[in-house]
Amino acid sequence: MASCDDPGICTSHEAGQRRQYRRHDVGCCVFERRNGRRGYMAAKAGAAHLMRNVALELAPYNIRVNAIAPGFIVTNIGGGWLKQAGVQTSMAAAIPIGRIGTTEDLKGLALVLASPASGFVTGVQIPIDGGASLGMRHR
Repeated sequence: MASCDDPGICTSHEAGQRRQYRRHDVGCCVFERRNGRRGYMAAKAGAAHLMRNVALELAPYNIRVNAIAPGFIVTNIGGGWLKQAGVQTSMAAAIPIGRIGTTEDLKGLALVLASPASGFVTGVQIPIDGGASLGMRHR
């Protein structure tokens, strides 16, 4: 996962030297109604805004900048709490598609964004969240 201070982000000066360089950051879905997470939400919104502005700045150099916004994905991040069966069951019940995502769910989009198939795609954040960004499913 790349961060905002990752040296891989091209500036306009670097872009002139690396015309074929492609940058794809991984973001996170922003759910607007969460108490106690204002700092997290602001950081994620800032990362999305940065991605759009860098895309606009680098587009003249044919450098595409996009973001993948994963929803609840089973990983070791956060101590691996999503690996717990009870947590998965509870979270999956609220996600429209009815399950928690896996890292396998992210690979297809990452490959498309890194390939010529997305040559006319820049400045977008694409959620992979089982529909959670549409709204949580009611039980």
